[in-house]
Amino acid sequence: MVPDDLYSLHPERIDQATGMPEVGPWVIFERPKTFEYGEWVLFKEVQELLKWGIQRSQACGGNTILCNKKGVSWYQDHRRNAAQRMTKWWGEVPNGKTITGVGVITRIQRIDAAFPKHPLKNLRKVLPNLLRQDYGSEIADLSNARRVARTSVTNRYSDPRYATLKMAILDLRPKLQPLLDELAKDS
Repeated sequence: MVPDDLYSLHPERIDQATGMPEVGPWVIFERPKTFEYGEWVLFKEVQELLKWGIQRSQACGGNTILCNKKGVSWYQDHRRNAAQRMTKWWGEVPNGKTITGVGVITRIQRIDAAFPKHPLKNLRKVLPNLLRQDYGSEIADLSNARRVARTSVTNRYSDPRYATLKMAILDLRPKLQPLLDELAKDS
C-alpha cells in the first residue's frame, strides 16, 4: 500500500443527501496481481495509524507506508519470509530478543483472552469470513477485491454493493473494538 491509496473523501462517490463527495476515510486501489478494484472504509483508529505510517515513511524517504527508519519497506519481496517484520509487529511475544516489543495481537489477548489470535498472513481472510456470516458471499468477495459475477468493469466503481460493504464493515466495530483500541496505541 502506498500513501496515495488513502482518501479522506471518496474520489468518485457522491453522498445523495449532501451532494458532496462521500466522507471516508477510504483505502481505494486495484490489487497488484489481479488488477481487481477494491475500496474499504476505515475505522478512525486505522486511519490514524495509516497517517502515522505515511508521515514516518515520507520523513525517512520511503515509498510504502510500512518501512523502517531508512525508508526500506517492511515487506521484502526478495526474502524467503517477505513479511517477517510485519508478522513480528503483529504477533511477537517477548522473549528477550524481540525487535518490536510486544505484538498488537499479543497485547489484545492480555486484555481479552477470548479474542482470536489470527496470524498476520490469515488476516485478509478474517474480514470476509466475518462479513459472510451476515452479508453473504458477494459482500465477502468484494471485501477481498475479488470479482463478483454481477460486477462488470464499467460499473465496478458505482456498484451499490460497495455501499453495503461500507455498512457491513462499520457494523463490525463492536466485534473489533479490542483490536482498534490496541491499534490506537501504536499510532
